[in-house]
Amino acid sequence: YVRNNETDDFPVVKEDLQHHASGCYSANSKIKMLGFDSAEERFLYYLFINDNVITYKNVSALSKELSLSRETVSRLIYRLIDEGKIEKKKNLILLIK
Repeated sequence: YVRNNETDDFPVVKEDLQHHASGCYSANSKIKMLGFDSAEERFLYYLFINDNVITYKNVSALSKELSLSRETVSRLIYRLIDEGKIEKKKNLILLIK
């Protein structure tokens, strides 16, 4: 879009944005994930966008992916296990429905 002069309006998107390029969903998901206030909301959203299953190398790598500290992710995993919300098997985390 090119503005002809200062009075031209910018185009406005009135509906959901649609996928148009490879990597578009992952970039939007990362931005949306960072918008959550709590670590739990961010973690559960990450589970959701990964079909309720997270495969990870180690907690440090997972914490980097979530943009949270390793300590926060570790505590969160064990709290969610205690609350019966997730199950952990080796390097796999599953959402319990």
